[in-house]
Amino acid sequence: MRTLAVLVLALVLCAPVLAKGNPARLRLSALSPVTAKGAGFHSGEFVRLTLKMGHLTKVRGARATARGTFSVVWPGVTLSGCDWRVAAVGGGGSRALLKSTPGACQTLPPFDG
Repeated sequence: MRTLAVLVLALVLCAPVLAKGNPARLRLSALSPVTAKGAGFHSGEFVRLTLKMGHLTKVRGARATARGTFSVVWPGVTLSGCDWRVAAVGGGGSRALLKSTPGACQTLPPFDG
């Protein structure tokens, strides 16, 4: 009886960790127009996406499918420069962040001509 009680207590304490599943993910699928795709969000969850690029801020919303995926397009916006980030925040608590990495944007040395 004591072993069963310990087993039940362990399952109750581990349930939130085991139920978490795949964390929310975000990726860019196109640079012009900027298109973001998400996965791992809660089924039917409304997700607010914020694109920041320099001084420009654009916000879009999407509803996750039954599989927890979505796609958002910012029409007329082209990703340029190395200072950008896309944040996705779901109404059910899912979160994902995607941002530029300074090492990926290397500038060329000045041209001596």
